Amino acid sequence: MSRLVSARAAGVASAADQDDSAGGTVSLSACRAGFRFSDVVIRCAAAARLAGMPGLMAKLRGALWEDLGSAASTEAVAGTPCPWMPPCALDVLWRVREDIRPGYPTPVPWVFETDAVGDDLLVTLRLFGDAADYLAQASEAVIRGLRRGPSGIGPLDVTDRSFRHVEGLPPLAAQTGVLLRFVTPLLLRHEQTAHADPQAMLRSLVHRAEGVLWWSGHSIAPEIPAQIEAMASVEGIWVQSEIDTWTRYSNAQDKRLRMEGVTGLLMLRGSAISGLADLIALGSVIHAGGRTAFGQGRFTIEAFE
Repeated sequence: MSRLVSARAAGVASAADQDDSAGGTVSLSACRAGFRFSDVVIRCAAAARLAGMPGLMAKLRGALWEDLGSAASTEAVAGTPCPWMPPCALDVLWRVREDIRPGYPTPVPWVFETDAVGDDLLVTLRLFGDAADYLAQASEAVIRGLRRGPSGIGPLDVTDRSFRHVEGLPPLAAQTGVLLRFVTPLLLRHEQTAHADPQAMLRSLVHRAEGVLWWSGHSIAPEIPAQIEAMASVEGIWVQSEIDTWTRYSNAQDKRLRMEGVTGLLMLRGSAISGLADLIALGSVIHAGGRTAFGQGRFTIEAFE
C-alpha cells in the first residue's frame, strides 16, 4: 500500500504527500507521458448482447459497491473515513472526498467499460494512479457480482480474466482537427438541461483530468486557464449524434432515475487543437462529462489531422 493512498484514504492529501509520492505540479504533457492506470478485463461467455445495454454499467457499479461493502469497515459503509490501516477498498474506491477546489469534486478513481468480442462480453474495470493498489480486491468483487447476476440480467459465465498495467499514453499528433466517437452517452448539463456543446465537453474534460490526476499526486491547476482559453477558438461539429435515454433504479433514493446523454461522432477543428492533444489523449482513457462512474462519456479517437 503506497503511503499516498493511505494518507488520502484518511482524508489527508498534503503538499508533502504529493511531492514525495508523485512530483506535485507537472505539465499536461508530462502527465500524459507518465499517466498510470491498471485494468482488469473479465470475459463473460455468450453475453455480447449486453455490451450496448445503457444500464449495464450502473448494475456493475451497484454490484461492486455491494461486494466491497461486505468486507468493509462499518465507518466506510456509512461513508465516513475508514480507520483501518491500510483502509478498506470501499473507502478508497467509493468515499466522497473534499473538492479538489471549490465546485470541483474529487472523482472516484475508476471507470467501467464493456465491449463485445465475438459472442462474448468483455467487462473492463480501470483504476487510476494509486488506487490500482486495490485492483485485486476490486476485480474479485466484480467477478462475484457477475456470477451472482447483475439485477434483471441473471448469472453470467465468467470464463477468464486478465490484468494490464499501463504507464504512459502515446502522444496524439493532431494539429488542426480530431474526430471523436462517443461510444457511451456523453452527459453535459446546464441549468438542469442536457446538452452537447463541444466546448463544454472540453471544459468538463480538463476539470475531470485535474481530478483523476489527483490520484497520482499530480496537479495541472496552473495550466487550466490557458487550456480553457484555447478552447474558445475550437470549432465543434456533431457529424452524427443521437440522444439516448434510459432509467436506473437507485437503492439510496428508492426510485427510478432518468439517465441521458449523447452518442455519435464529434469533429473538433482549430489551430488550438495541437495544444489540447494531451488533454484529449487522457480523455480517451478517463472518459468525459458527467456520470463517468456509470460508464458514460467514453470516446475513441477515430482520426486526426
